[in-house]
Amino acid sequence: YAAYELPDAPDECRLYLAAGDITEMQGIEVLVNSENTYMQMARIFETRSLSSKLRWHGAQKARNGHVREDTVQQELYEMVKTDPYMLPIQLGSVVPTHAGHKDSRLVENGARYIFHVATVAVRLNPSDDLEPATNADIRGAVTSCLNEVLQVDKVSGRISPENTARWAEEEAAAASYEAIKSIIFPLFASGRGGRETEADRRAITQTMLSSIRDFVSRPRNKARLKLKAIHLCAFS
Repeated sequence: YAAYELPDAPDECRLYLAAGDITEMQGIEVLVNSENTYMQMARIFETRSLSSKLRWHGAQKARNGHVREDTVQQELYEMVKTDPYMLPIQLGSVVPTHAGHKDSRLVENGARYIFHVATVAVRLNPSDDLEPATNADIRGAVTSCLNEVLQVDKVSGRISPENTARWAEEEAAAASYEAIKSIIFPLFASGRGGRETEADRRAITQTMLSSIRDFVSRPRNKARLKLKAIHLCAFS
């Protein structure tokens, strides 16, 4: 990766440009997942997509390697059943989940949360193509993810629906909650999202970088944001 200082950012906050597989990276607390507006993750055997890799590496496995609990997708479905989420969610909206089962690879890597952000619109007519996010949608998605960091910190990690077993665990752990220090973004809409040309990738990258810079430089955000590392990752 390459590290850069961000002008007018909170103290010690750096931007990192990385290449590689997000699910193999160590010590990053929030993994951002580019998802469709119905929050249906890619099937586990569709191994080329980030969504399928997060689903696979966040699952609970039996000794033979088979999936015992589809942890991330199950939690995501639980989340979108509750307010303030309704399906399909709007482009740029974020739904947070934990990073998977406590024994999963993602959690062992140090991930705490996955932020599922809608960057591809699914049409009601099955014959219609997926609609990728525009640059304006991408700017909104980046901003939503960084705002979600502030929100999760504000509620001390209580992200689950109330009166659930997971929420009770979050409530018990709230007193020892530590603010989020790191997050990693993929290049939105640049894979299965449909914007795959070199010109598209340049525009997406520039939009995401400028959105990050704008967010962290706002005085109100600087005062509340505890992030030390913001990663932008291209698979290759």
